[in-house]
Formats: sequence, structure tokens, C-alpha cells
Amino acid sequence: MNVEMMYVAAVLATSGFVTVVAWWLWSDDLGLSGRLYVLVVGLHPPVGLLVVAELLAPTRSLSVRFYALHTALGLAIPLALFLFALSFTSHRRTPSRRLQAAVAAYVAVVAGLEVTNPVHSLARDSYRMTGETIPHVIGVPTTPYLLLTLPAFFAYYVAMGILGYRFLTRRDGRWQQTTVLFVGLLAPLVVSSLWFVGLLPGPINGAFVVGSSWMAAFAGWAVFRYQLFDVMPLAREAVFESLDERVVVVDRDHRLLDYNDSAATTFPDLVDNQGRPIRELMPSLVDADGASAADGGEATDGSAPSPSLFVATFTGYESGDPREYSVTVSELRADGRVQGYAVVVRDITDRQQRIRDLEQQKAQLERFASTLSHDIRNPLSVAQGRTELALAEDETAQLEHVTDALDRIEGIIEDLLTLSREGRTIDDRKLTSLTAVANDAWANTDTADATLDVAPVAGVSVYADRTRLLNVFENLFHNAVEHGGADVTVTVGRHDDGFHVADDGPGIPPADCDDVFDYEFTTGDGTGLGLAIVDAIARAHGWTVAASTGDDGGARIVFTGVDVVDDANEASTGSERDAATPGIGT
Repeated sequence: MNVEMMYVAAVLATSGFVTVVAWWLWSDDLGLSGRLYVLVVGLHPPVGLLVVAELLAPTRSLSVRFYALHTALGLAIPLALFLFALSFTSHRRTPSRRLQAAVAAYVAVVAGLEVTNPVHSLARDSYRMTGETIPHVIGVPTTPYLLLTLPAFFAYYVAMGILGYRFLTRRDGRWQQTTVLFVGLLAPLVVSSLWFVGLLPGPINGAFVVGSSWMAAFAGWAVFRYQLFDVMPLAREAVFESLDERVVVVDRDHRLLDYNDSAATTFPDLVDNQGRPIRELMPSLVDADGASAADGGEATDGSAPSPSLFVATFTGYESGDPREYSVTVSELRADGRVQGYAVVVRDITDRQQRIRDLEQQKAQLERFASTLSHDIRNPLSVAQGRTELALAEDETAQLEHVTDALDRIEGIIEDLLTLSREGRTIDDRKLTSLTAVANDAWANTDTADATLDVAPVAGVSVYADRTRLLNVFENLFHNAVEHGGADVTVTVGRHDDGFHVADDGPGIPPADCDDVFDYEFTTGDGTGLGLAIVDAIARAHGWTVAASTGDDGGARIVFTGVDVVDDANEASTGSERDAATPGIGT
């Protein structure tokens, strides 16, 4: 077999191989990027057949016609590659319609001139035979046509530059795929270089077709190894990168394929670990029972394992703080089969907190209804009965009982209104002196002959809403005087991570310490809402409040989780200064 026939055989064999690869790559589920790549691969076989037809044509004129056809068709390959590179690397899934139309029009014009050149000679001045080993036709382009075809010539290099830039600058979840494609698409550059230095005989388009087997082989490897077309579209859309939600893509065997920047930031173990099982990288995302079932392998009908491997919610930690996440799993299908899963992880910490706040408000409303139904109904019944009796017997003394009952109703209503307001979450806090607020609250409260000692907290400030903190102290001071007596001593002191209010009265029975903050809990004639208000304000600040026995045997109300600041460490002076709300801790 001579060299020419060996060359023809190589071109035919390569064309057949590339045709099979193009057929294998094709799927109705492919997006534009996948279709463009299949087009790049699929254009090579017809070019190869036309090259063979040129070499085997019985006449020179027929060889010229086949030369014009494969040259015209070959010009479309670098332009299709250019569109593919844009689609693959751009945040936009598809190049604009205007650009696609412009490229199509350009190909039509250039190909039309090439094929119809024997009529007008605008594309080629002449044709000649060249090559001793493998004689073939070569056309001498006119200067205008040469300039017209320069964009098609440079399109290949621009496309490779785009892919190379992506590989160097964007080491995201797809850099392996980019590398495989980049190496595979180097074939035309290698082939053209060898042809220009005279190391490859025959038409250059034939050499390109033989080189395309390299490109097709790498494309097949990219699909097989990385499921390039089946699981993930080649273009990484802007929404994938910019989503606040964490997005993780896994294959049908739950191995990591891809992730966006948000997922990489929140779960750093994902970075550069494509191919590893997701249960090793994000164990909190995986349900233990689901993982055991998934380890059973593929179902007998060839379907993918169930997405039940993933949990619906889980708790993780970000910067040391607990965060709550919800998990949504979507199947990724190709050729009618599940080929992978898109896992969207949403931070629902704030939403869950709002739900808890709403539940708390609902509970408050229910308690308010209970209070209105019982605590207000009783004194109201007394007031009505005494009024009727006073009217019937004309005894004004009965009206004193009416006044007492109405005063109790007014107190309950005021406490309920306070409770409904004070339970709201506090977002804007200011640095507030404990000494100043305690003294103001003491002045606002009827304390009889009681004594206040705030020396232990002199020079200490907390981040709080001053008005609500004032309400806390007023309620605690009122409670201390009511239950401890007119000569009780009340102390406001510093705690490990907060402060406390204590008195030297009879104290709270240990059995009642856990109940004193409940609605309607009282050991006297009060409304039972004072300490409930204190608890609501504390929780609105993010603090914890508890009751215990003080050093003097009296009641001790302790606030923890408070941002306490020593005024001596503050650069500014004054009892109160505006400051941004700090993080948890001091």
C-alpha cells in the first residue's frame, strides 16, 4: 500500500471514529454549549470524506470542487469552537443571538464565495497541484478573500485563549474539565505546526481530521470521567456562582462533582475534593440510614440510588456559631435517567428564629387570653357586684371595693401591654451604665424605707435598650419591696458574664425558683406578670435570667450572656455612649 492510500485509510478510519464519538456525545438534553461541542467534533468527519474524495477524484476539475467544499466546511470549525468557548467559560449560558447570527452569516458568505469561486474568481486567483508524495489541490487566495478569512483563522486561537484564561484564573469546580478540553483541543495547533514545517503530507484539512481523533478521545474521556454533558451543563451560569444558597452537585453515586463559592466558603472541606463521596466531606449532610441504603449499590433496574441519602435539615457551625440549614435535593436527568443530584443548602437560622419568635408571640396571646379570661374577669365581677349592691342599698362604702377591683384591672392591663411590647427582639443597643439606670429606676419606684446598693457595679456598662432595662430594674425593685418588706436592702452586683439583683428579704423557696418567671405566678396579690416581663426583656436582649437564693438568704435574680464593659477601658467618657451592637461575648 502506497503512502497516498495509507493517508486515505487513516482519514477514513479517523472520520469513522469521530462519527461514533459525536453520535455518543449527542443527547436531546444537551444545552447550547454541549451542542456546539458536538458540532465541532461532528464537522470533522464530512471534511475528512471530502478530502478523500478530492484525493481520489478522477479529474482535476472534480478535485478542485471537492477542495472548495472541504475548505468551506472546514472554515466553520474554528468559529463553532469560538462560540463553544464563550458558552463554556461565560457566566451567561449562551452567546447572544446577535453574535450567533453574525457568525452564521459570516460562515455563509465565506463558504458561498469559496464554493462559487469558479464562477467569479473572487476567492481564489487560481488552483494548482502540489505535493510529490500525496498530490493534492491548493488554491491561491485573492487578497480581499485572505483578509475576509482572517477572523476564521484567528477564531481558533481566541477560543484557546479563552479556555486557557479560564483554566489559569478560575480554579472552580470545573477546572479538571477545562484542562481535559484544553489539552484535547490542542490537536489542531500541533497538526498545523507539523504541516507547515513539512512533516505531514497531504491536504492540511486531512491532517486536521486525523488530529481530531485526539480531540474526540479527550472529549469522550471528559464525558466518561467527569460526566461533562450528562450531569452539568458546560456553562457555569451566573446564578450558580452568585447564589447565597450553598449549591453542591454530586453524581449518581453521591460523589462530589461541583460546588459554588458559597458552598466552598461555608464547607471548606469541599475544595479540591471532586470525586470523593459526599458523606466523607459533609457527614452532617448525610443521613446515616440513607447512607447505609445507598451503599447497597445501584438498583436492579439501573436507576440511580435514592436521594434519601440526604437529611432534610442539619446544624453546622460557621465562625464558631451554630447555624441551622435546610436541604433541598433535585434530580439531574439525562437520557431519561438520573445521573446526579443538585443539593441546595439554605441557611435558615434567622427564619427559624423568626418562627420561634412567632411561636412565643402566639403563646403570649394565648396567655393574654387566659389572663383576660380569669384574672380580669374576677375583679370585674367583684366591681359589678359591689356596684349593684351599693346602688341597691345606697352604701358608698361598697365603692371602695369597686375602686380596688378597678385598680387591679388597670394594673393587669398595663402589665399585659408592657409584656406585649417588651418581648420584641432588640436590634439597636447602646452602651448603658448599670449604676445610672439602677438609680433612675429606684427613683421611679415606691421603695418606702428600702435601701439600694449599686457600688458593686460602679463603672460597669452593658449594651442594652435603656428604656427596657429601666423597666427590668423597676419590676425587680418593686418585687423586692413587696416581698422583702419596707426596710429591705437591694443590691445590684456584677456577675461572671452579666449582673444580678439581690435582696436580703425572705427569698424565693427553692421549689419555686424555676416557676417565678411563668405567667400569672404570684405568692401575693400582684398580677403575677412582673417577673414574666423581666424574662421577656432579658430574652429580647439575648440574655438568660434565672432565680436563686442570695448570699443574705434573700432572692437573687441573675442575668447571664450579657455584654459587660468596664468603663475604665473605654476611650470615651460619660455614663452612656452610643456604640454599634457587638457580637456575643466580651
